[in-house]
Amino acid sequence: MEIKNDLTITKNWEEYKRLNYLEFLVNTYKNSIKSKYMPFTMDLIDKNRSTFMNRFELLLSNNKPKESWLRFSTTSILALSCFVSTLFFVVQPRYSFPDNYASTAIDITPDTAYIIKNKDGTFDIYLNKLGYFTTIQEINPFYDKLPIIKMKEDDIK
Repeated sequence: MEIKNDLTITKNWEEYKRLNYLEFLVNTYKNSIKSKYMPFTMDLIDKNRSTFMNRFELLLSNNKPKESWLRFSTTSILALSCFVSTLFFVVQPRYSFPDNYASTAIDITPDTAYIIKNKDGTFDIYLNKLGYFTTIQEINPFYDKLPIIKMKEDDIK
């Protein structure tokens, strides 16, 4: 019962606090051996040296209770099944293009759009059916497949 109490009391203590507690136990043990008139120490300290040494060793080793095998295996199996499930399933949001926007959607391809290079180094993008679309500073990969038409002097109004 003394060992159980020692472990319960000191389980969250830092090392220096455990050492102070052990020093207290040693002093109490020494005083109980020397004195015949300390009856309360008889209950606190077993006069048997091996029992006292066991208490001392257990407190110094700082053995924490081991996790149960069932808890460890359950956690391991759960973690492993989560990992394996990610190999087979991909969670993806589903998005459908609204029907009322289908008629206004613009498909920019070499067949439906072209680029005109301006004198100032910018580029105008035109759509075949709608005309002018936007001006860009440089051709990025999104537009690099579109045909480029250089503006002629007589086209400028």
